[in-house]
Amino acid sequence: MPKQPKQCAHEGCKSPPSLIRPNGFCWSHGPKAKERLSKAGRRGGETMRRRLQRKSIPAEDLPPLVDHASAKKWLGRLRLGSR
Repeated sequence: MPKQPKQCAHEGCKSPPSLIRPNGFCWSHGPKAKERLSKAGRRGGETMRRRLQRKSIPAEDLPPLVDHASAKKWLGRLRLGSR
């Protein structure tokens, strides 16, 4: 039975030995990592876009900001609504 590698084969990687796969690389530096991480990023981006679309306020629903007080009032409402 082959020994489990103690460090990632990618130069400079500091992944702990418990995260090194049998192929000698960590999850981030394996042979197909670039493609896998790119797909994960796109999925994450799509999720965030949908989340933000649900919470957006149409421009026509926003009141005019005429002074600091009106801006402060709306910032307070937006902050409360984002929780």
